[in-house]
Amino acid sequence: FPSHDTPNAWTIRELMTCIEAITKCKFTYGDATDTPSPFGIEEDYYMNVAKAQKAGFHVEELAKWMPSLIEVLAKKA
Repeated sequence: FPSHDTPNAWTIRELMTCIEAITKCKFTYGDATDTPSPFGIEEDYYMNVAKAQKAGFHVEELAKWMPSLIEVLAKKA
């Protein structure tokens, strides 16, 4: 799913695309007249984990664990 220069970060759109693919539920985007969404941010944010990696922590790529987490959570819903 990731499509940008930061290999271990997803945009909100990429996350929603993954959720759609797993749950088979279509996400609908509202327009400016709708109630503002908490995901209606103008920029993407991600956590820089370089210091954690330098300290010896292994950081698994989101693409390896996020889809299975979404599946587990979707089954509980």
